[in-house]
Amino acid sequence: MSLYKRSGVWWYDFQIKGVRIRESTGLPSRSAAARAEALRKADLIQRQTGVEAWEPPPKFDEFAAKGFASWSECLASAENGVSCR
Repeated sequence: MSLYKRSGVWWYDFQIKGVRIRESTGLPSRSAAARAEALRKADLIQRQTGVEAWEPPPKFDEFAAKGFASWSECLASAENGVSCR
């Protein structure tokens, strides 16, 4: 972690796979700038590896309205001899 202060604002400077990243955090606090640097590194690494961000599961009412309703309609049509695919 290489942070330095310039004109009252913290900047970070690091390398990922040989590419130099040098950007302003726009923050006057060193601790906040360190968190911003960590978030930026994590974002860049995540993009390079192709790992998608985790999404929380839907709430029950959302699931019931979207997922379960279409499933129950499909089940009802299957009982009448209609394919669900």
